Amino acid sequence: VELSLFHPKLKNLGVRTYEDLARIPFGRFGGLFVMSGMLVLAYGAMVSYLLIIKDTVPVIFGVAKANEGDFWEREFIMIVTSLIIVLPLSCMRDLANLVYTSFFSVLADIFLVG
Repeated sequence: VELSLFHPKLKNLGVRTYEDLARIPFGRFGGLFVMSGMLVLAYGAMVSYLLIIKDTVPVIFGVAKANEGDFWEREFIMIVTSLIIVLPLSCMRDLANLVYTSFFSVLADIFLVG
């Protein structure tokens, strides 16, 4: 969804992204600020996701009990999960392909919480 759909005047200004929108009043600094904010948000989400994987996957597969287990077992599982699942998903060019993965993720969340 382009930002120009929200306000017709944005299309005349050539605004397509949030970075473009921030560049209008704040210049180059505004665009860099928005991009750095998006980077911090994405990095924080990735780290929290990996920590959740590190704590839940060993318990689900029966490798370790909750709050127990060898430190290296958990680190190994986190690294393997990152390389096999997270890295290929993050390298996709078309985010529409993540629909199936997102659906599976929601089902896994329901299974783990419920």
